[in-house]
Amino acid sequence: MRAILKYRAKKVLMPSLLLLLMAYFIYHLVQGHYGLLSWQKLRFKNATLLKETEKIEKKAQILQDKVNRLQPNQLDLDYVEELVHEKVGVYHLNDLIVHNKSK
Repeated sequence: MRAILKYRAKKVLMPSLLLLLMAYFIYHLVQGHYGLLSWQKLRFKNATLLKETEKIEKKAQILQDKVNRLQPNQLDLDYVEELVHEKVGVYHLNDLIVHNKSK
């Protein structure tokens, strides 16, 4: 009788332990710190940061273009006049001023 119980215990115990071990690894494969869900979150965060980087690079390029237009060796007089109109409010006597109410 005892031998039969040992045989049945071994027959049931080993597959049960292996099943629990597989369940443990599958859980950590999906939910773990380096699991599939974490990987998916990192991919989403990476895509978001790449978009933000592109926006910042575009703004930096626009600012660099403005700085280049104000360099003493290649001064863009039209741009300087535009800045004076916009920031200081100085106009020539013969300038036609059109107010845009939508702004």
